[in-house]
Order: sequence, then structure tokens, then C-alpha cells
Amino acid sequence: MTNYERLCVLLCGDPATAIGPTAYTPSGVAQWKRAGRYGKTPSEGAFVYFYSTNLGRVSHVELVVSAYLQNGLYHMETIGGNTGAGKNETEFRDGGKCIQKTYEFLPSQVGGANRINGFGYPKFGAETCSAQQLIEEAKRWLGYLEKEHSWSDLWDKLADPGDNNCTIFGKWYGDTVGDPKTYTCAQWCSMFCCFCAKEAVVKAHEDPTGWVKTEAGWTYQKAGGGLCRDEWLHYGGRWYVFNAAGIMITGWFRSKEGWYYLAGDGAMCSSQWIQENGKSYYVTGTGLMAVNCYVKSKTPGPAVYYWVGEDGVWLPEWDTMTPDLKKYYVAI
Repeated sequence: MTNYERLCVLLCGDPATAIGPTAYTPSGVAQWKRAGRYGKTPSEGAFVYFYSTNLGRVSHVELVVSAYLQNGLYHMETIGGNTGAGKNETEFRDGGKCIQKTYEFLPSQVGGANRINGFGYPKFGAETCSAQQLIEEAKRWLGYLEKEHSWSDLWDKLADPGDNNCTIFGKWYGDTVGDPKTYTCAQWCSMFCCFCAKEAVVKAHEDPTGWVKTEAGWTYQKAGGGLCRDEWLHYGGRWYVFNAAGIMITGWFRSKEGWYYLAGDGAMCSSQWIQENGKSYYVTGTGLMAVNCYVKSKTPGPAVYYWVGEDGVWLPEWDTMTPDLKKYYVAI
């Protein structure tokens, strides 16, 4: 399934003809209704449609960020495009900005010619995206100002402000449905919501690269797919190692070369003493635990050569200032 097809599933649209709720808000409401996904209860990630008494129809849409019912009253936060404060906050259209707003209303004040007409419910899930991913994408565009004519700065939130309804949301929508002349300078509240849905779907299904925290521990996703498994990773100047399941190892780790010690953050220790269970071990500059050799002191004054046995444990009774360097080596 392509991301475009996922978007159509999310927004209950036909992949062959549309991307979901259309730029014309009454048609968007009709599409939600055809899918059986239009109702009167606010929920996170829902499309909330507003009715205009002046126009006698639905004329604006925003995304629900949060909503809860308390003492019989709904408290709702939304993010919307092509809206603004003052007069435009009442009329719900042509404010030229993307802002976050709050509403309070009774359940009986939803539907028909009420201020809030209803809610369209996207199909959130593993094959599309989550409501939170959609909301986070909408938050990313808070403060966006529509442009006057600068098509080269559409991704810039604040560049070339004006009242020509020129936005990245409209351009994307027009390019996607194949009618850029109609949509690139049109009222953009619905196009903003659809654009955020598109971005959320893309990000939900792009291959992650980097560290990922799981219940079992930390993993590392490699570019192009796949976890680091049974291998070392050099990251940020430090070395890390992963088991067959892809989980980062901490503590002692045995390889064919010998023993290594990985700190609590997973980074390999080197050129230092390790204290564990009342015993001392030394790991060399390569990270390998020193065995059957001397470890030269680094403190000022005459050098002391500490002895570590075949199990790597420091044996203080064999410390000396006159080591037999012809027979035994010094760990580096």
C-alpha cells in the first residue's frame, strides 16, 4: 500500500478519485457521512465542521486536539487553518492564519445550524497513522500565515504574509488532485487538515533510523531497514554492541576475542578499571579485558605494575615495581 492509498483510507476517500474530505467543506461532510463516520461527539484527531448562518451551510473545518466532558459541558481545543482572532473567530473563515483555539458547548449544541455541525472521524490505525501523530503534525504548523504571492517561500511560516490564500497546503492539494489553478489560492481550512493527515501518514510509515527504546531495551534501526543484530555499532565516537534480537548489551559481553564491558548507557569502556562484586578488572584501549599481564599505574611517582590473572581479576599480592617485562606484557 502506498502512502497515498493509506491517506485515502485514513480520510475515507477513493484512491482513484479523491484524497478524502474535499476542499469544499459541505462535500467533506457528505463524504464522512457516506463512510458512516460522521457524528456529534468530539474526539482527538477528528475533523470538526462549523456552520455559517450567513452562508446557510457548513463553511469551516478544524482538527480536534483534545476534548472532554465535564459537568455536562464539552471542553475542546482545536487547531485550524485560514482562521484568526476577533471577528474572524466568530465567522470561522478567512483569518489567514493557523492557530489553536478553545470551545465550550453542550452536547445539544452540536448538529444542524448550530455553531458546531459535527465531527468526521478518520480511520486511525497501524496501516494509516495515530490520532496523536496527526495532532503533532498540526501543531508543527501553528503560526503559519497565508502568503500574498511568494510561491518560493510556501514552506516558511512567516514569509510574504498576505490575503491571497496562497499556502503550501493549497498548492499540495491542487497538485495532488490535478487542479492547481482551482485550489492554490482557495480557502484552505480543509486543505490544511488533509495536508497534516498526509504528513502524519508519511512520517508514520517512513523507515526510522537511529535509536529506538523498546520494552526489552534499546535497539538501533539502520538506514535502509533492519536492526543492528549480533554486531558492533560505532556511534558518536563510542562503540555499542547488540545481541541476536537487536537489543543493546550492557555489562560484560564475550566475543571470540575476549571480554568487553559496556557501561549502563551501552558505550564500551576502554583504558579503565571496572569494579564489580568487590573485584577489579582492567579493560584496555581496545576495550578488551586484560588477562595474565601487568597494568601500569598512571599516577605520578614511581610506576607500580598491577597484576591481573587469567580471569582478569586484579591480584594485589602480585603487584610490583620491578616487573618481568621479558616474560609478561603490559596492557595498553
